[in-house]
Amino acid sequence: MKRRFLSPLRKCMLALVISLLPVCSWAQDNDSSNPYGLDEHLYGIFLRAQQVYTDSTCLAIADTLQQEGARAGSKMAQCLALGLKLVYYEAMDDYEPIENAANALMDFARDNDIMSYYYYAYGKKVYWLVQHERTLQALQMSETMMEQARESGDKYGIYVCMNNRTEIFAARCRYSFAMQSAEEALDYMQKNFPEGDITTAALIASMYTFLTDDPAVMSKALSYAELGLQKSVTPEARLDAQLMKCICLFELGHYQDFKTLYAQCDTVLQSTNTNNLRGVASVLNLIIDRRYEAAIKQVDEGMDGKDQISMHLKVARAMGNYERISYYQNKYMAYRDSLERQTLSSDIAEYSSRMENDRIKMEAQALQLQNVKQTSRYNTIVFTLGLCFAGAIIIFLFFYMRNKSRMAVVLQRKNEELTVARDHAEESARMKTHFIQNMSHEIRTPLNAIVGFSQVLSAPGMQIGEEDRIQCAQQIERNSGLLTTIVNDMLDLSALESGKYTMQMEPHLPADLCHAALSATSHLNPANVRLYSTSDVPEDFMFLTDARRVIQVLTNFLSNAEKYTEQGEIHLHCSLSEVPGHITFSVADTGIGIPADQAETIFERFKKLDEFKQGAGLGLNVCRIIAERLHGEVKVDTSYTNGARFLFILPLEQGQGA
Repeated sequence: MKRRFLSPLRKCMLALVISLLPVCSWAQDNDSSNPYGLDEHLYGIFLRAQQVYTDSTCLAIADTLQQEGARAGSKMAQCLALGLKLVYYEAMDDYEPIENAANALMDFARDNDIMSYYYYAYGKKVYWLVQHERTLQALQMSETMMEQARESGDKYGIYVCMNNRTEIFAARCRYSFAMQSAEEALDYMQKNFPEGDITTAALIASMYTFLTDDPAVMSKALSYAELGLQKSVTPEARLDAQLMKCICLFELGHYQDFKTLYAQCDTVLQSTNTNNLRGVASVLNLIIDRRYEAAIKQVDEGMDGKDQISMHLKVARAMGNYERISYYQNKYMAYRDSLERQTLSSDIAEYSSRMENDRIKMEAQALQLQNVKQTSRYNTIVFTLGLCFAGAIIIFLFFYMRNKSRMAVVLQRKNEELTVARDHAEESARMKTHFIQNMSHEIRTPLNAIVGFSQVLSAPGMQIGEEDRIQCAQQIERNSGLLTTIVNDMLDLSALESGKYTMQMEPHLPADLCHAALSATSHLNPANVRLYSTSDVPEDFMFLTDARRVIQVLTNFLSNAEKYTEQGEIHLHCSLSEVPGHITFSVADTGIGIPADQAETIFERFKKLDEFKQGAGLGLNVCRIIAERLHGEVKVDTSYTNGARFLFILPLEQGQGA
């Protein structure tokens, strides 16, 4: 599923969310009326500070404003001074001073019953955690703040918490939840602040409705943008609403309406600073005009990272260039997989840290309680026996020291057991994370290709030739087969390692097994490669084995050879003489070969000779497990120099033969 222009739109939304907060209205003109009710002298100090809020001189001016506000008895001026310090430290991006400044503002606001600034400061701490990918901690802090706001009945606090929750969901790429939260915030504001400016709330709802990427709700995103446009009271807010509406119109296919509205926006943009949404709307305008080269050039020069990938994908779809569509679709999905793995790793690290801290606290409390009880008991005994006779004291001390030594040994043993258990848990978590990361990528790659080419075939109005349609169908079939192979390898690995699978040992002809393996892989053989088999085994020779697993090993050998051989031949051979007392199946090819130092590592799980070749790196590992279950072995013939040669050697039980 694609994602539309995430970063430019998200940056715009962050600016809108910030504009809701009481001490962050820095964008107002200096000539505008005083919105804080300060006297002229204090308001002048505030304006000087807010113009240099990213410079260290801001702190000195904020101190002056705080002192002058205290002298004049202005609680609002003191709140603004503390807010200026918080904004400065936020620009420095250091959490400890941010937390200290936020706590100072929260304490002052709570003591003086100016709760809007209390929730503003609280929200700043949550916002910093979200921006630094500590979303679990941010969510917990936001829920605590929501409980406080609901208990006190503070409507503004509840509204700030709703917006924080929206940002947390968006940061975790859960856009359906972000949409629901944004809609709830808009509805809450309309009900509880009927006279307030709802422009920002409407645009936030439009944004996250749009980012759900659900065509069924795209008209709803348009309606929210139109609501924001109707309610806008400043030129900046009106421009944001117009650009948001332009993007929605494009996605709904209303290109003429888009052109009309974009012309109005472009006129305004000529005389104002560059808007975060301008680049997106400009590229869409070039796409409608079919100026694809200009659109590509603008994307390359004006965007980077994820923005550049997603916009290139949009241009490629408009051009109908399937090669570019496939390239940028795979590139985008790789980026998103990386983001999801990073989020998963961050979550695991946060959970592990919390669990470790909780465990240490519980152990410390238990040990402290145990020591207190022991000390109290032994002191009582010493006191009682001391009153009776001195000799009993010596006996008590003897048993006490022995018992203490024994407890130390027990405690040491318990600590060692806890250390081993912790190491096992950490190793298990690491292996689970590694497995999820590898399989998530390997399954998504063919699945994304299937979805992408299916969309190309089923897209309404998409004009493609018969040759392109056949190529798309072939790509779907090829990736479906790869996905089936990956799933089968996972199931086989699970069954074999569980110990529940029983080998079906029956007499079989080696020639039949070779023929079955060739038939299963012949359709994958490259056009310039000769695929054939030979045997020095008598035609009527039979041996006991599990036919299904032998064919699986040979099929894996052949498919690997076909993957790495572009010309020459692939030779399947069966022999009784190569290893006496054993039957040997070999697959030799004229491909790229295998370095001698990797002859063993390629049989490890998730190991691949070429990371860019398709496959999960499980096939050869499954082959080795099968060989071990059959009391045989699989290996690479390192003496073979014309390519790669794999051997599957099985023992012959006494009496096996014709």
